[in-house]
Amino acid sequence: MKKYFFPILLSLFFSLQCYSQHSFEISFGDPNTNDNCVFSFEFQDVFYVAGNKGLSEESLLSSAAVYKISKAGYIITEKFLPKADSNSAFHFGFPKENGNLLFFGTLADTIDRLKARYTYLCELTPDLEMVWEKIDPIPSPPVDTTTHNVRNFLITSDQEIILQGTIDTVLYGSNSLLYLTKFDMQGNRLQFSLFPSWKDLGNSSEMIFKADSTGFYLIGNLSLNSVVKDWIEFDLDLNIIDSGRLESESSYFLAPICAVRLKDGNIAIANQVLESGPVLTYGVEMRLYNTDFELIKTSIYYTENKVYTPLRRSIGLANDSSIWVAAFDWESPTGVPGKEDIIFLVYDDQIDLMGVKVHHGDSRYYISDLLACSDEGCLISGTASEYDGADYSDYYLLKVQLDDVVTSTDVFYDTDYSVVIHPVPAKDRITLSNVPESCELIVYNVSGQLVASYYLNKGINQLEVGSMQPGIYFASIFQNQQLIQTLKIIKQ
Repeated sequence: MKKYFFPILLSLFFSLQCYSQHSFEISFGDPNTNDNCVFSFEFQDVFYVAGNKGLSEESLLSSAAVYKISKAGYIITEKFLPKADSNSAFHFGFPKENGNLLFFGTLADTIDRLKARYTYLCELTPDLEMVWEKIDPIPSPPVDTTTHNVRNFLITSDQEIILQGTIDTVLYGSNSLLYLTKFDMQGNRLQFSLFPSWKDLGNSSEMIFKADSTGFYLIGNLSLNSVVKDWIEFDLDLNIIDSGRLESESSYFLAPICAVRLKDGNIAIANQVLESGPVLTYGVEMRLYNTDFELIKTSIYYTENKVYTPLRRSIGLANDSSIWVAAFDWESPTGVPGKEDIIFLVYDDQIDLMGVKVHHGDSRYYISDLLACSDEGCLISGTASEYDGADYSDYYLLKVQLDDVVTSTDVFYDTDYSVVIHPVPAKDRITLSNVPESCELIVYNVSGQLVASYYLNKGINQLEVGSMQPGIYFASIFQNQQLIQTLKIIKQ
């Protein structure tokens, strides 16, 4: 197996000085295969990363895979679970109370990976030795026309696992019917509920417990008999209690969404921005709701290109007042030459943006998961193209620290400062990110006339431009009276 390792340390022996905090970037996998990280968790001072390995010109089969990764970003051990004439993949995992690890995902008992008609569960030791494994068939509708996808899970106070996903009842295409399954910790199915009138039409959705833990919500791009819904309330017996729409100031749930309940009981939701108008605008939207799903606030980070939030999780709590969010460029990670950025954003518990860091990558990526780590850092996992324009992908992990984003005391991935302005075009305000100290912004129109000047703070700055006439402007950034960068502002 080939392995590419690119550990990136914040400073010399930084980990020895900062409680074993590490930043790293690794990409690894077999040549000419599609390898994919889907989900990660932290346990006993290491990371476990789950997904699948396989699918190449020589073989149409893939197998569930797990990697045990050190905090410094090195592979300790790996486990592949191939099944004869079958395709399998892990979607989620977590540590059990007995100290072992439980993983689950899907299995297709044919070489056609699109016919995943079974839920696959197994328990492994921390050293990835097998304890038991079970394959549970989807009981309804008819097996010969069914595939399914596991999207979310919750663990109840009774140590029962609730899985949520979608079922397709058509041989070709998808109809994304909503289902819920309940398992015990030994992989025995306790309950299965299919909701044929409901569809989960998004790329990803989110489950979150109610504030009193007597039930849970499913949040996403949902529909009831073609009527659009944003949330469904369930009790712990998987009965539907209520459903409704969420108040929104900007966008609908079109891309992967993720939610987290904060310490004060409010709910923060991350979502893709795709605003229509004279010019499409893109970005990451944060919404803050109270326990009754009343909208408190919206915060938008605009981007130049269309972006996705990670498929499984795109939001995580670094601590009680710091929220991690990530986004990546929309393009496919394979088959298309080019390089993409990965954006890290940190918000406080009022969803005010505390910092932004753009990782200027050397590949194309598809990010599946975001893990907020015990050291308050953030680990993202997914895939990267094997090489520029390759048709195959490698596993990809990137770990950053909270201080890299919030304080910007170190220029982590960039060799020099590059101020980013967004949105382009702008309506009422612009945001400047990654601003160094002691800067001034001077704005001129195309005729060279002075329009405005601003003193900038280090980090993030938001400036009102609503009074400016529509057109093109040039903005010069000076640091200590020296010109360091020129930007273009397009005012709608």
